[in-house]
Amino acid sequence: MKPLILISPDERPSSDGRPYYYLKRSYSLALTRAGAVPVMAADPSSYEAYAELADGLVLTDGVMFISPGRYDSAVDPKTGFTPFDYPVSPARDARELCLLKAFIDAKKPVLGIGRGMCLINALFGGTLRASGSDGHPENLTRIMTADGTYAEELWGRGLEGVVCCRDSIKDLGKGLYASAFDRSGSILGLGHEDLPVIGVMWHPEPLGTDLIMYSDNKEPGHAAPASKEETEAMRARAVTKEPDPSVPSDRGLEEGPADPLFSHFARLCAERSIHG
Repeated sequence: MKPLILISPDERPSSDGRPYYYLKRSYSLALTRAGAVPVMAADPSSYEAYAELADGLVLTDGVMFISPGRYDSAVDPKTGFTPFDYPVSPARDARELCLLKAFIDAKKPVLGIGRGMCLINALFGGTLRASGSDGHPENLTRIMTADGTYAEELWGRGLEGVVCCRDSIKDLGKGLYASAFDRSGSILGLGHEDLPVIGVMWHPEPLGTDLIMYSDNKEPGHAAPASKEETEAMRARAVTKEPDPSVPSDRGLEEGPADPLFSHFARLCAERSIHG
């Protein structure tokens, strides 16, 4: 059977101030392409049950910084920013730390992306710094892999990726090793010496599928509103629930190649799957 992989969502307030869970569709699409069955963690109190039922855990990136109390904070020397200069979510920190600890105790695979990798490092006693940076899909970073690591096995000597997390690694936690770096030597990937725990500071999921086209939102960072013809086509496709490559918001939803990292993680989960 396909491995069942839990995804921890972001948290954001709605227009009326009420919190809600937010999960980009690219995460679940990437796991599906890798042969897994993705499910979202929606109940903060069910972390033990999740760790028992699921074969692996993905900790996603997000807009909130990790609360400074979770690690020894430091000012980034290049920007002067401290963790207190940006919004934090103690509720998300607590929810994900409970999930992370439950999966680690069960010795089940964990993949951290961006903020998720930073949280892994914090749990193992590592430290972070607030970089104040925020990536954009068009801003690619050259990433070098470390010799003899899973990263070198997956990508060879290096790759290009979008680094979007505002936190960054200062000191690695106990039992963790660096698997990737940027040109300045900053740590962009990690793994654990004994546990199936890995993390990356770039986004391996297909970001093109997250474009916001069916929207009147004209704020910076959002795509332009859809035309009348595009909107009608989207409404028609919404009835059939089938992706249409000719519609901007559906591009990339059709079958595509699986990302090496998600395929590797799905294999780790399948090898340890309780579902046969």
